[in-house]
Amino acid sequence: ASPPLSHIILIRHQGELVGLEVDQLIGEQELVIRPLGSKLESPNYVQGASVLADGRLTLVVDGGALLQQVLNRYAPRTTLASPSAAVQPPLQTTATLIPPSNIEEWENDKKILIVEDSITVRQTLTLTLQKAGYRVLQAKDGQEALEQLQQHNDVQLVFCDLEMPRMNGFEFLKQRQQFPALANIPVIVLTSRSGEKHRLLALELGATDYITKPYLEHKLLAMVADLFEI
Repeated sequence: ASPPLSHIILIRHQGELVGLEVDQLIGEQELVIRPLGSKLESPNYVQGASVLADGRLTLVVDGGALLQQVLNRYAPRTTLASPSAAVQPPLQTTATLIPPSNIEEWENDKKILIVEDSITVRQTLTLTLQKAGYRVLQAKDGQEALEQLQQHNDVQLVFCDLEMPRMNGFEFLKQRQQFPALANIPVIVLTSRSGEKHRLLALELGATDYITKPYLEHKLLAMVADLFEI
């Protein structure tokens, strides 16, 4: 039988393309990179951490910096007399993809779920809340939010958009009432809909508060802090 085909990532390094063999190619995703902070020492090729669409955390690696570190490790220690003498054995190295992992130890034990179909808004709000020390999960619509809440019974606050595919925010507010364990979790509606009828309907369906986009970061964080103090 033929050996399985390898997955190769091409990285441009000093004007040349270099191939790194990896175990698996998952896909391409727009990410917001968060610094790891001074509490964690990391190699210079680790740029930071990011949150995936399903709420898991993963390290972000700079492929060029990783490659340079490997090349420096295997570089000859003496200067060779001529280019013809610079014959080196093939460099046997394989880049390892760091699998996403759920990080349990955070500065704050408060967990928040963001329900939003826009990846840009999700990631921006995630970064804001994580910088404030909160743990964050994400869902792209109301249906996924219900699934996340049933899997994570320690979620203490939900931010929810109104206009989403599959299950919108109003439907999510209705559906969660059918689950006693979910009905008492505070839900802040975060939407571009500024009409009074939308606000009143959301509050009637059990929303704790109603915020319109664009929002002021410091006011949003103050609202979150007040809710957790109640």
